[in-house]
Amino acid sequence: MTRTDLLAGLLRAAAARGWKLARLDGAAADAPLTGHDADLLAAWRPWADWRALVLELAEPQGWRLVMSVPKGSCLLLFLARNDAGEFLQVDLHRALSARGIPFADPARLFAAARIEDGAWRLDAEDARSVRALEYKLSHGRSRSADVQVARHHQRAAFGILPPGRLSALIMALLCRPGLLLRLLLAKLADGLGRFMRPPGVLWTLSGPDGAGKTSLLDSLGWSVPRQLAAGIRVLHTRPFLWPRRSRGLPPVAGTAAERPHGTLRSWLRWGLAWLDFRLGHWLHVRPHLVAGRLVLFDRYGFDYIVAPRRRGIDLGDAAVRRLAAAAARPLGALFLIADPAELVSRKGEATLAEATRQVAAYRALAASVPNVALIDTGDLGPAAVTRAALVHMVGVMADHARSDHP
Repeated sequence: MTRTDLLAGLLRAAAARGWKLARLDGAAADAPLTGHDADLLAAWRPWADWRALVLELAEPQGWRLVMSVPKGSCLLLFLARNDAGEFLQVDLHRALSARGIPFADPARLFAAARIEDGAWRLDAEDARSVRALEYKLSHGRSRSADVQVARHHQRAAFGILPPGRLSALIMALLCRPGLLLRLLLAKLADGLGRFMRPPGVLWTLSGPDGAGKTSLLDSLGWSVPRQLAAGIRVLHTRPFLWPRRSRGLPPVAGTAAERPHGTLRSWLRWGLAWLDFRLGHWLHVRPHLVAGRLVLFDRYGFDYIVAPRRRGIDLGDAAVRRLAAAAARPLGALFLIADPAELVSRKGEATLAEATRQVAAYRALAASVPNVALIDTGDLGPAAVTRAALVHMVGVMADHARSDHP
């Protein structure tokens, strides 16, 4: 089932239940999709109803819901095929608003809509007016291609023609106070719900230098937004509440991971890192999770366990593991490894013995870390590594999304 087939099936399934759901672009149910997402106008029902309908339709066809982000006026749904070869973002709008201002009455749009081929379809000109007015309120100007249509149809479709955001707010207070209040309450409720149970997810990327982490980070930075999550935020090693003086210790060829450090200085670094993991998560990481983003750490507490001296800590294994335990538990992890000789040839920042030790340590650690994918990049190209990572992430996030919202 393609993205277009999935969307058409959803529209027809909603109409069969008597639920109003239509494409905001005014196109027919089977019209091909352009872009990454599908914007739908939905009747005002609990988000759980719409989410359950999507799951019921998508899962038998090999699609899985990987994240849902409720935002009061709309619900963002991110779906992916099991093989991570295709993605679809579905935005269900039950209130048409720009910056919290309801600029149109969905009931009026549905009153002018019709059933076509088993699904609701909005009037095409009204749909163009919606896009033109939303753009004007969001950006402070009109798009010339739609302005003439907007002038002719906004009054008929919405009852008002607000010239700007302030006028739109005043008109909403005068003409649609019930809808405005309902929208504000919905935004508050969804905001509180997201704070208590953030829809975003935390992932980590670990491995020895030269394993291909930078290439995968660059690829995921393009792949994740609008496919697996509302956005991506990449952090390095830990949240860093205070500015970093350097990105790790100055490399010394062949000895960077083996250099000893003083006990007092090690405990000082240990304490700062522990505080950073604890407090930094709430101040720097959790806001992104509440917003529905995917937070990806390039190195994390796992890397402290494997190579603590590389991070300026020369203490016993127990102390290092207590430090790693202070880090928030990620939903999933990606461990990249490669042949030790190849790692040395790529980076040259560790001896062959140290590279061999780190690869063995990551292999052993992977056996005890939940939802981890151990990817040997030695025989894989960048595209194959990215695909393996995405397939793993889709599976873990889909299981999490289903268990988090039964």
